[in-house]
Amino acid sequence: MAIVIGLHNIPEGMAVAVPLVAGGMKKVKAAFLTAITGAPTILGAMLGYFLGTLSPTMLAFSLSFASGAMLYVVFGELLPEAILMWRSKAPAFAMLVGLLVGVVILFV
Repeated sequence: MAIVIGLHNIPEGMAVAVPLVAGGMKKVKAAFLTAITGAPTILGAMLGYFLGTLSPTMLAFSLSFASGAMLYVVFGELLPEAILMWRSKAPAFAMLVGLLVGVVILFV
């Protein structure tokens, strides 16, 4: 799981660095700023590990907080913006299909 999460960070870093370089920033400075934007992820992982090892209740709290934060980002930020960008309900339909695929994967 750690490898998959680490691989997930590669496109995320590229999404930060590429626009900076395309805008004329030097590659070294763009790489440095990209690394700095990843620092909160490391701090959050350390905090989550610390809290998760305290007790099963704290582990459940940490995982619930992380999933709630992701749901907020998707439903509160990304989905409304995608609906405005596409000017249709296609993003909402795609989100529902994605949720259904996730549920099928969990229970199969």
